[in-house]
Amino acid sequence: MNSDGVNETNGLTTKAEIGLWNLLKKNLESRNQNDAVFYLRHFIKPVSEYVSENGKYKEVGFTMYKRISDYSVQQNSTSGELFSWYFDKLREKSTRKLKADECLRIASAIALPAAGARLEESGYEKLGNDFIFSARWAHSHNEIIVEGDFIQVMVNGETGVPFSFSQKWHVVDETFTER
Repeated sequence: MNSDGVNETNGLTTKAEIGLWNLLKKNLESRNQNDAVFYLRHFIKPVSEYVSENGKYKEVGFTMYKRISDYSVQQNSTSGELFSWYFDKLREKSTRKLKADECLRIASAIALPAAGARLEESGYEKLGNDFIFSARWAHSHNEIIVEGDFIQVMVNGETGVPFSFSQKWHVVDETFTER
């Protein structure tokens, strides 16, 4: 904290950031775009590039970064095991350009299906205006399906880039337990 009681992080002063947000808010409100003010902090991120002294004033230069997509990941908090990830931007403008067997090869490389994985379904599906490739494996143990266990990968059929991975997979314990 400096002598003005302002926290400074990487040269970005809280006062400068507040001033920037107020300026952006005032600009949008002057153009009657009040709704945009509410979402502004979600879609842009100012990052301080420099702070320089100009007499009794500080000049703070910002670079503005824009959010382009949502990305989510779920992991086991204890083991770090990956449960799922999804990157929406990679899904955009998906078509049926690639053959289904090529998409399945790409999906298999991401899924790395374990012993006991049986390909349950694979193929193109319509999602909004896009066609996406989806492959889903079921978990089979001693020829019995393990209920609820699966691996699923979705691939952009235009670019061949996977954009979604989900799995729920248990190790089957056959030891007797009394319930």
